[in-house]
Amino acid sequence: VKTFVEDTRSLIMGEPEDEYTTIQAGQATGELVGGNLSLFTKLVCGKYAVNVHDKILFLEELGFEAAPEMVNSNIYYLKQNGVFDRIAGLWIGNYEHPSKISLEKIITNAIGDEYKFPIIKSDNFGHIDKKIIIPIGTKAEINTNEKIKIKLVEKCVDEGK
Repeated sequence: VKTFVEDTRSLIMGEPEDEYTTIQAGQATGELVGGNLSLFTKLVCGKYAVNVHDKILFLEELGFEAAPEMVNSNIYYLKQNGVFDRIAGLWIGNYEHPSKISLEKIITNAIGDEYKFPIIKSDNFGHIDKKIIIPIGTKAEINTNEKIKIKLVEKCVDEGK
């Protein structure tokens, strides 16, 4: 187990040299929740809705399946259902569409400066070859004043003895 943990430590939450961009400054702590935007959108309402209250929401999208118009519609759906009213922070991942429009551009156009939570962007998760493991439900912190803008603040694996 110890060897597995040591070998995969860099896969969890990335490497120090991974590039993170600040979209909106700030600091937030909360459990990680999220995933693919199209799928996550289906989980915000109803009996089995995902609890996003005071959580750090991470979102990515598959560019060749999701046109910018669909992505925009999904972001507005999250907004209309109060998701952005309840989250502590937002972490935007990979979205590569032939139009070259970015996921952060779509999101910032939709939400404007209405919300004060921190927003960061990285291309180290999503539908890409080199991706990190994001431990859903683990507490993390976004701090846009740090070089590594997001870090885990609790253990997500048992390191064994």
